[in-house]
Amino acid sequence: MRILMLADGRAVHTVRFQAEMKRQGCEVVLASLEPGDTVDYYFKRRTGISGIDYTLAGTELNGLVRKYHPDIINPHYASGYGYIVALGNTEGVPVVVHCLGSDILIDPRKSFIQKWRIKFVLGRINKVLVDSDYLGEKAQKYSSKTDYKVVYWGADDTAFEIYKTRQDKKWPDKRPLKVLVPRSHKKVYNNLFILDGLQSVLNEKKIEITFPNWGEAAEEFRQVVSERGFDGQITLYGYKSRNEYNRMLGEYDVYLSASKSDSSPASLIEAMAAGLFPVAGNIPGVREWLDISNGRLFDLNDPVTLKNIFTEISNDAFDPVEILKSNHERALLKGRFRENIAETIAYFEKIIGNE
Repeated sequence: MRILMLADGRAVHTVRFQAEMKRQGCEVVLASLEPGDTVDYYFKRRTGISGIDYTLAGTELNGLVRKYHPDIINPHYASGYGYIVALGNTEGVPVVVHCLGSDILIDPRKSFIQKWRIKFVLGRINKVLVDSDYLGEKAQKYSSKTDYKVVYWGADDTAFEIYKTRQDKKWPDKRPLKVLVPRSHKKVYNNLFILDGLQSVLNEKKIEITFPNWGEAAEEFRQVVSERGFDGQITLYGYKSRNEYNRMLGEYDVYLSASKSDSSPASLIEAMAAGLFPVAGNIPGVREWLDISNGRLFDLNDPVTLKNIFTEISNDAFDPVEILKSNHERALLKGRFRENIAETIAYFEKIIGNE
C-alpha cells in the first residue's frame, strides 16, 4: 500500500508514524511545508504567510497524486494539511484525515476563519482518525458527516521494557521524588501553573522536576525559575531521540502534565507503560485514561489541589505499586504503538477495498 502522507516534517508524531508504517511494509511518501529529514516533497512556500501558503499548496496536490499514484491520502492536522487536501484534486483517491487535538479543540476558537476552515475540511473529508472519543465527538460537532475511528498513538516497546526493570523495586527507591513534565513550554501546556502549585513542595526539597528546554515560553519559564530560587530543584533537558526519551522514563517516579487542552496524550500512555505514577489536569481527553483509581487529577483553576496531591505522594500516604501494575497492563492492552499502527493499516486497507 502506498500512502501519500501530508504532515509537519518537524513533528515527532510525523516521524514516528512514517517510520512504523514503513517498518510494517507500507510505502509512505511524505509531503510537507515544513523541513524534515524524512520529507519526500516540499510544497512551495510562495509568500511566507502560513495561511496563504497552505491555501496555495492545494493547487499542487493533483500533481502529487499523478506523480506518486497513492492508494490513499492521509493528511495530519485537519486545519492545516487537511485543508490542503480539501482544496485540492485527489483524482478520486480515498482520504483519511488524522485529527491531532489542537486542530479541533483549540484552532476553531481562535477566529471565525479557523472555525470555517475546520467545517470546510470535515465537510469534504468524512473519514477521520482520532485518538479519543472525546476528540471524535468534538469533530462531529463541526460536521455531521464525520465518521471517526479511535486509534491511540501509544507507547514504544522500549517504554514497556522499562517497567520490567523497575517492577520489583520499592517505589520510590530514593528521595526526593523525581518528577517528569514532558510537555514543552507553550501556553497551552501551562507549565508555570506547576511552579505555582508546587512552590512550597519544591522549597521543602521533597521533589525534583525535569522539564524540556524548548518552546515559545521557555525563556519566561527560565526567568521565573531563577527568580524563585528553584535552580537546584528544576532541571531542563534537550531534544532526545525516541529511544533516548523512552530510556529516560526509567529515571523518574511521577509523570506530571498541567495541559489545558488534550485529546489522549501519548506522553501519558508512555508514562503508564513505563511505570510512572500519573498526575494530570482534570480535562476530558485525559479522563479517558486517568481517574482517581489509577492516578491523580487536579483542578487546573486551583494550584492548591496540585500541591495537595504531591504532599500526599511525598508523605507515602498510599502504596502505588498495584496502580502502576494496573496502568502498565492497561497500556499493554490498548496503548502499544506498533499494534495501533497495524490497526491503522488494516483500516486503510478496508477503505481502499483491499480487505
